[in-house]
Amino acid sequence: GLIGMSIADDYNAALAAVERGFGTQHAPKPTRDEFGSGFAMTLPVLCEGNLRTHIVFDSALMRPLTDTKHEFYPLAVHTLAHELAHAHDLHLQGKAFPGFYGSRIEDFREGFLTELALGAWDEYIASRLSAPWGTPDYCERYEEMLCEVLRTARTRGNEAIDRFSKHRKVEQTAAELSDIYGVLLTRSSYLIGHLDGLELRLEDEAPRLYALIRESDWFSPIWEKYRSILEQLHETHGDWSGIEVLTPLKMLFEELLGLATMTFVPMPGGRYYIGFSRAKAQ
Repeated sequence: GLIGMSIADDYNAALAAVERGFGTQHAPKPTRDEFGSGFAMTLPVLCEGNLRTHIVFDSALMRPLTDTKHEFYPLAVHTLAHELAHAHDLHLQGKAFPGFYGSRIEDFREGFLTELALGAWDEYIASRLSAPWGTPDYCERYEEMLCEVLRTARTRGNEAIDRFSKHRKVEQTAAELSDIYGVLLTRSSYLIGHLDGLELRLEDEAPRLYALIRESDWFSPIWEKYRSILEQLHETHGDWSGIEVLTPLKMLFEELLGLATMTFVPMPGGRYYIGFSRAKAQ
């Protein structure tokens, strides 16, 4: 359950100050990239061996809650609902994945793909549950952002691989490709979850994105599989009994990264060779 809530002027410091109870956990970093910034985060916390949650908000986003006529009051309400939905989902994950949070996945490929899959599911279910509180311009805002993310994905991915040919830092390039291609699906989760929560259709609410996906031969099949997997996970949500339930999502992320031409090749001793090559132009 929810163990704490912080509303702070210094959002970064407030995130870093939360006692997570994870000995190996990195300090959480707010979303900051060319496509958007985050102002709220729900953190898993271990308290006496039990999974709990602590929500941190940037005070700039929460102040409008004191004035129902404020321009950003609807956004503040939706953000609050979204983060509380995260807390609800983490409560269910604590039951479904006992011992998972706070543990370390030694296998690099498994850990890499699990992190992507969890992030994608987390945003889908939180967006689906909080959809009734969404703002009127929600779909339009995400359509504009996702069109740009998809349109530039392969160019940005190839630029990261070009940089690798000079610095030869495997983990850095893997992280960059995760940010590019993983974020493509994770940010899509917000819109898909919102649409599913309100039983709306992509082609009606985000027609430009719908057309762009259909035109993107490399991504269109991934999108259809993604929507199907998320819906199947939702149908059994609350009845999960192990982290293995995320395997279809992990395999889809590996397929997407393969299209980005990042491949995992097993090596002796549980290690992996990670290969990179430039993706073909869209």
